[in-house]
Order: sequence, then C-alpha cells, then structure tokens
Amino acid sequence: MPADENSTLVEKILNAWPVERWNEFHVVVAVSGGADSVALLRALHQIKSESAKPSTGSLFVAHYNHKLRGADSDGDAAFVSELAANLKLGFHAGSVASNVGSSSENDFREERYEFLFDVARKTNSRYIVTAHHRDDQVETVLFRVFRGTGIGGLQGIPLSRVVDESLTIVRPMLDVKRTTIEAALDAWGQSCRNDVSNQQSKYARNFLRNEVLPLLRERFASADDSVARLSKQATEQQAFLREQMLPLFPFVSERDDGVTIECGSLRGQSPVLLRELFSEIFRRNSWPVSQLGFRELDHLARLVVSNYDVPRFQLPGMIDCRKDGRLIRLTRNRNRDQ
Repeated sequence: MPADENSTLVEKILNAWPVERWNEFHVVVAVSGGADSVALLRALHQIKSESAKPSTGSLFVAHYNHKLRGADSDGDAAFVSELAANLKLGFHAGSVASNVGSSSENDFREERYEFLFDVARKTNSRYIVTAHHRDDQVETVLFRVFRGTGIGGLQGIPLSRVVDESLTIVRPMLDVKRTTIEAALDAWGQSCRNDVSNQQSKYARNFLRNEVLPLLRERFASADDSVARLSKQATEQQAFLREQMLPLFPFVSERDDGVTIECGSLRGQSPVLLRELFSEIFRRNSWPVSQLGFRELDHLARLVVSNYDVPRFQLPGMIDCRKDGRLIRLTRNRNRDQ
C-alpha cells in the first residue's frame, strides 16, 4: 500500500475492522457528506477494491436529509448521490417528512437510525458502518460526565453494537483523529460538504466541540489522550462488573408486557451491582440505556432496598416504573407515539 496520508486512515480502519470480517457481506455506509463520513466511504471502497479475495458483498451508500438547512441540506444529498455514482455504489436517500416534533439531538439520531435500519433490511445488509471517530469519542464521554453518567457511560461509543442476530452497527474509526481524516481527504483530492450549523453552539455537543474542548486542549495538551484512556479503563472495568452482575438475573422476569424485578431477593446486593442490573435490563429490551444517568440508576437501586411502595413514574425512553410491595415493574409506555 502506498506510503501516503490516506494509507494511515486505511490501516487504522483495517486494524479495527479487518476486511475478512465483512468482505462477503453487504454493508450500508452512513454518509452525511461531511469530512468524516466521506473519508470513511473512500477508505472502505479502497479496502474493498484492493482486497486480494473476490467479494460477493457490496457497499451501499445511505444518506438521510433532515431538511434543517434548506438548500444546503439538499446540496448535501446531491453531493453524496454524485459521490456514490462516481464510486459505482448503490445509493439510498431518505428525508424527514416534517421537522415538527423533531427538535433534539436524540430525535435526529433516532430518525437517522430508523432510516439506516430500513436500508439495511431492504439491501439484506449485515452491517451498518458509521463515521464516529476519536474526537467524537472524547465529546461523548465528556457529554455523559456533565449529564451525570455512571462508570458505564464513561465507556463512550462502542466499536460495535448488535441490533439483532442479522444486523450489527460498526464504528471502525474510533481510534482515528480528525486530523488524520482531513489528511486522507487531501491525499485523495476528495472534497466534502461543510455543515455550517456545526459551528453553532445551540446543541450540547456543538458547545462541547466548539467552546469547551478548545479551552481544555489549550490548558491540557493531553486532554484527548486522557479521556480516551479513561474510556478504555471504564470499558475493562464494566466488563468485569457485568460478569459479577449476571447471577442476579434469575430474580428478573421478562415478559411481553414488561419486566418485573423481585426486590426481596436482591436487598443484600451492592448498589453498584443493582445499578448495572437495571442498565442490563434496558439493554436487553432495546430501551434507551444511553439516556439513563447515574441519578436514575441510583434511584432504581435504592427502590430495591426500600420498604415503601412508589406510584408510577417515568424513566427516559417513556419507560414506566412503579413499585408494589416486593416487586418493581418496568413497562414501555404504549402511548409514547401518540
């Protein structure tokens, strides 16, 4: 492989996600048109083109238009469509019907992923690949710290997430710096789209990226390395903690109408294990565990050892919770979309 700047990006992606794991499967690549996703697409296309082994799998380009910036958003879609055509890749576009009711970063994220899941189903793809990189990882960990996360949240963005037995989300650039991405695009002579809304600090992540992190990096030269190292340590500790927690699951009953936790048998357990137990319950039921902070998890752990009933209240993700006697019941609010 040529010793140029884009080879550094390609090598890092190969180290994180060897081509042998995905070359025989269809893969959906999420491309916004920005530098990160364009570089990801170019790198995966190069890897696949240079692979010595013939492949039966294809890359599909998927672009979702939130229509937040008028003509600029339409320009992004046109740019990605043209890029896919130049690379001779299948292109799938989606757009929001209306921006009414979609006002938060989490709303936008859920819309995008629902679109990506739909494209994956239509193309019979095994993987969805996104362009999250190390700078995103640092932002995510800090965001969760300020929001009130526990140790689990310090893990940041995982390399992969299993959606179901036939689909996995992969983020092979988590160890890649933004400067490496930009250098690779320069080496390819590849243009990209610039989303000017990223410079606005209206949203929390933009505020961290544009205002907080530059100050931290100015004062602490190794700020990014320190946060990334903390994330890795948290991941290792969380894996050990999960092993210690799993024997508690016999006291959890999962049914179609929700989950029941038998408190009496859990009252002698450490709050640390109880908090991890509730996190695991959310994960297993595909509830939004990323929205749970330490405050919510600690409240649930304290409910287990309490001697009083608690009327229904709501957890993030429209999950209803109540405690009756020795039982805690968690149910998905069926009216959440109404």
